[in-house]
Amino acid sequence: MINLIQRSLRPLLIIVFIIIAVSFTFFGTMPVDNRGPQINLGKIDGKDITPEHFREAESAVYALLTLRYGNQIPESPQIRRQIQMETWQRMLLLANAKKVGLETSNEQVIQFIRNMPALQKDGVYQPDRYQGLIKYFQQSLGISELRFTEIIREELTVERMQKLIVAPIQMPTGQAAEQFDLIYSPATLSTINFPLKNYLSQVTVTAEEIDRDYKSQVEVNPALRTKERRRVSFVAFAAPAPAAKADPAKDDARRKIGEQALEFALALEPEPDAAATSKRPDFTAVAKKHNLNVTTTGFFTAEEPAAPLPPSPNLNRAAFSLGTDRPTSSVIETDNGFYILKLEEITPSQPLPLAEVRAQIEAQIKNRKALSLMQEAGNTAAEKLKAEVAKGVPFRTAAAQLKLTVEALPTFVPGDQKLNNDPKFALARRLAMSLKTGEVSQFVPTAGGGVIGYLDARQAPDRKTYSTFETQLQNEMLNQARYAALTEWVRWRSTSKGTQMPTMLTQAPTGSAAQ
Repeated sequence: MINLIQRSLRPLLIIVFIIIAVSFTFFGTMPVDNRGPQINLGKIDGKDITPEHFREAESAVYALLTLRYGNQIPESPQIRRQIQMETWQRMLLLANAKKVGLETSNEQVIQFIRNMPALQKDGVYQPDRYQGLIKYFQQSLGISELRFTEIIREELTVERMQKLIVAPIQMPTGQAAEQFDLIYSPATLSTINFPLKNYLSQVTVTAEEIDRDYKSQVEVNPALRTKERRRVSFVAFAAPAPAAKADPAKDDARRKIGEQALEFALALEPEPDAAATSKRPDFTAVAKKHNLNVTTTGFFTAEEPAAPLPPSPNLNRAAFSLGTDRPTSSVIETDNGFYILKLEEITPSQPLPLAEVRAQIEAQIKNRKALSLMQEAGNTAAEKLKAEVAKGVPFRTAAAQLKLTVEALPTFVPGDQKLNNDPKFALARRLAMSLKTGEVSQFVPTAGGGVIGYLDARQAPDRKTYSTFETQLQNEMLNQARYAALTEWVRWRSTSKGTQMPTMLTQAPTGSAAQ
């Protein structure tokens, strides 16, 4: 049994907080905030998902990503949405595992923890490293030892449920060779482009449409609202900037200052055995006890420098992850030193007047109408081209009859790595691999419009290198097929009776419309 005695190991804690503090500035950024009405977090099997339930599941996703990748979790709206989706998938899988009776034993949890590379030295499990990790999670991230082990238990259960879902998926014999041919056969492709700008000039927008869109979006669209502003207090621990070259003396000085910052951050946490309703230690009083000055910022948004704090995305992310349930941050490292923040005040987001966003809403409606026109025109053209080609009419003749312009791309190999950074071939490569010779594609929307493709010819590939790629292709295809099966299962499970996805996952992500 893993030794569960709580002991603090300062050197390890410093390493741990530097590795994972950045990632956990996402922590607490639930989609339930002060920018408007609370978002519906959905339900599973008829049971509503509470903010606490979603936050707990999301924290598990972040904890696991952090353990796996350290501080390599970048922040962007796309990644934020992906983590929310992974949270939802995790909740579905755990609910299903419970239904079918999948359980993970204590022994399996213990074995997994013992095998974690971060907790081993020369292949041997180190209890002290485990104790230090637990101490940090408990004091700085609000994850108790019990919750940490439950996260591991849940993850092992999730993995078993995933394996159960994809177990029937197998690759037919010979499919890898077929895939090789598609990837490495020289292809000649023709395309017909539908620029979105051609349709924007055809649409008009009425005042009634603008008013209706404004009323329907103003509570949920951040672009139609003022930005939330925050004010924080902070304590700073100035430290020499990280040395560009090895400098043991400077590194040691910085480490010692980091230890002082961590000491202060831990002093702000309630004792592990304290009741949940117990008050946290007073930020100013603890700072005074440590002979530290407390400084308060003015109001700032998530994108603005929080003067007099130095400009730092880490500081802004940390400030906007704080809430009334957890008003103080863990240690935040910057080139200037270490900081601990305390949330003082929030100015909630407010709706912008219609007059200020009228032009923006009009542009959105025009874009939406133009996309609809373009999609209709593209779909109609694709169906007519397919019908004519099926009758034996040459593709270019059929296109000319519809007054469509055909562009012939130079012959290329879809698997050629040299094409990776050429935007012209991004879609062309996929079309060449999906079409048969003489086949017309569906209309495919793109960032700036849409495309119809036609595969003129596919030459025979050089099969000499097939044996080199065979095993790799088989494994990749099997993984893709299993991922597709799991994705389809999540889609099916998300629409099953009594289950509803969170609204932030059913809405189109910001910036998803074609430009």
